Amino acid sequence: MQGTGIEDFKRYSRRNLIIIVAMAIAMIVLAIITLMLDERFDDLGYLLHILFNKDDPDVDPISSILVWDLGLPRISSCILAGMTLGVAGTVMQCVLKNPLGSPY
Repeated sequence: MQGTGIEDFKRYSRRNLIIIVAMAIAMIVLAIITLMLDERFDDLGYLLHILFNKDDPDVDPISSILVWDLGLPRISSCILAGMTLGVAGTVMQCVLKNPLGSPY
């Protein structure tokens, strides 16, 4: 027996929310791993210290520059480019009336 439309919507909405949250967490973890690829940041604690304490005098200025002026802008531009390509692909599929681009 099939559920009502509202029950199906709630089930799919909950599932989609879980998927979106899981992907956001994976993106943050991968961004931190990408920052750790530099040989200066072998220690996760040191990298997190740089991320959360930018103006701390204990932080090496070169390491701070590497994270804040080189690493994070590069990572954020890659994330933005990926999101833009995803939206462009979806719009293109909808404009060309491709059934894969349909939300249902």
